[in-house]
Amino acid sequence: MLELNSSNYLEQIIQLFGKEKFRPVLNELGIFLVHDLAQIKKLKCQIITIAGTNGKGQVAFELAELLRSKKITYCRWTSPHLVSVTERFHHDGKNIAWSELIEITQEQLERLEKTSLNLSFYEFLFGCFIQYVLRHQPQVLILEVGLGGRWDAVNLLEADIACITSISRDHQEILGHRLEQILAEKYAVTRKGKTLITALGPNYLQNRVAKWSAHDGVDWIDLYQQKILEKSDDFSILNQMLGHTILAKMTSQPLPTPKLKSILRKRPLTLKTHQNGEQELAFIGSHNVDGIRKLVLYLAQETYNNPIYDVCAVAFSQRGRNDLDVMLKIFKQYNSSFKKMVLVSEKFHKALPEATIRDLGKQHQIEICTDWRKLLTKSQPQKILFTGSNYFIGHLLQQLHYRDSASTS
Repeated sequence: MLELNSSNYLEQIIQLFGKEKFRPVLNELGIFLVHDLAQIKKLKCQIITIAGTNGKGQVAFELAELLRSKKITYCRWTSPHLVSVTERFHHDGKNIAWSELIEITQEQLERLEKTSLNLSFYEFLFGCFIQYVLRHQPQVLILEVGLGGRWDAVNLLEADIACITSISRDHQEILGHRLEQILAEKYAVTRKGKTLITALGPNYLQNRVAKWSAHDGVDWIDLYQQKILEKSDDFSILNQMLGHTILAKMTSQPLPTPKLKSILRKRPLTLKTHQNGEQELAFIGSHNVDGIRKLVLYLAQETYNNPIYDVCAVAFSQRGRNDLDVMLKIFKQYNSSFKKMVLVSEKFHKALPEATIRDLGKQHQIEICTDWRKLLTKSQPQKILFTGSNYFIGHLLQQLHYRDSASTS
């Protein structure tokens, strides 16, 4: 049995289970957790499952903060993590302590060794999370889907309220190329007789869910159909309103009205900020076409052609060339919030090959930055936005020596 510790925890988990990747089966994890899932049912906690292409993390965070304000206990599962794997295990405002995570992991490894089951990296960590929940026995479980919904580990639990934040094209090799296909994979987290809350922009997707939910006996609420949201509302307001709507259904309160939008606090979009002397660094993960479009439109609306960042430093993970070209075109079209843009060439998990980065820079006439640390020297601009891949953002934060923190949204 491995003797785990915080300094080499992830390396040893990857050694045992391989790197995190999608696996469209749930049978082995279901067998491994059969007793634990029965115990979860006995807790009678409300289960909230949040799916969607973008916005899942902010909705989960918003709901958790609302629950804290009402002194309702919760455990929250999110993925992937940015800086520390402890971010995935969250309870009432705090991430799991390393000592507890290692203790739970050792127990689960011992259990697994006694079986012939084969679990993935993600599945094993989710199994550890279930043990974490049984230890803390919260009133509410907040589950953020990792990818899709139908085959995600969280779908082993019966959602009392399911939420779909948005639908756009991402992970198309797994979820399909058509928005209806992607929606179907995420809709699979719903349950008969339970509630589904959505904020689906396209009318034909609303029509599709209307048909499915009527057939399946699902109580469906869409924030656009209910006139709670307007198509002009930005994605930050959308995510906050989804959180408030989930809370209203959980507590049998009236649904929020559009008036709430005017009093919602303007939550900073940054995942983290970092003060480097007189420099202010902002980190915003935005990893697909829809996410980039929403980000730049939000920033453009907020700045009114008055740049708030001196430099926007971008790095993408591996994905199709067409998506990469579209994202860079969007950046160049809506660039009023920054004075200069650079493409960062850096080695991190799933980073683009250097040759691809240079080709993109040449085609789109964008400067290549081969060492992001040089942006942090005193002679460089004062306000820098780092965006793109969440793996890139996590890598930078680790390099800047961030440690475990209470919240990661």
